[in-house]
Amino acid sequence: MVRKIYTIFKLAQAFISPIPVNLNNLGSIKYIPNYSIQQPIRFLSKASELNQPKEANYTEVEQIGKKRSKNDFIIDVREPEELQNTGVIPGSVNIPLDQVEGALKELSNEEFQKKYGTEKPKKDSLIIFSCRSGRRSATAQNAAIQLGYKKTRNYPGGWLDWKKHLENKT
Repeated sequence: MVRKIYTIFKLAQAFISPIPVNLNNLGSIKYIPNYSIQQPIRFLSKASELNQPKEANYTEVEQIGKKRSKNDFIIDVREPEELQNTGVIPGSVNIPLDQVEGALKELSNEEFQKKYGTEKPKKDSLIIFSCRSGRRSATAQNAAIQLGYKKTRNYPGGWLDWKKHLENKT
């Protein structure tokens, strides 16, 4: 047991230490590459960039809302009551969070159009998810990514950021 703990410790030390660690006395382990702490971090940061969910800012949301293209969508995942109490981002489509995955996964184009009043996003459509403050929209974005949607964004400030920008304009 002590030998296993020592081995694990030495392996961990080899991967995080910028100073070479002698692994010769670990028995059956033949070769462990000598990494410094910078190498794994660089590798992980490159890998995480590939899968890192992207964010949208106020200007992007405003432009998409004005443009209203068939290939660009703003999906507000708040409940309808919240929209009635606060307002909506122009050009957005309301799909409550608990319906997002089912709507994107299971509804046909015609069913989606009938239920939400707009075309269903294609897998390569730009979709910006919004909510009150960004937490639920991040959940919706992750669901869309899992379903294969490639160009998703989360508006992390959500309605609160939108409202702040509107108030600053007046």
